[in-house]
Amino acid sequence: MEDRRLALAVERVARPVFIVSLLVFLPLIVFAIWAESESKFVWKSIGTTGALALSAALALSANRTAQA
Repeated sequence: MEDRRLALAVERVARPVFIVSLLVFLPLIVFAIWAESESKFVWKSIGTTGALALSAALALSANRTAQA
């Protein structure tokens, strides 16, 4: 029972984090390439949101694997 509740909690948190981080990550990539940005802030933001998207995707994947 406890495992099921944990899986539902992970699903509720990780999916929105993944979607929002992708919605931020993809436009940042496009902007950085289009503007030929050399700003460290832009590239750090890309790295941070990319890492957040990757970690949320891994949490969702691990959660689904554990449920199977």
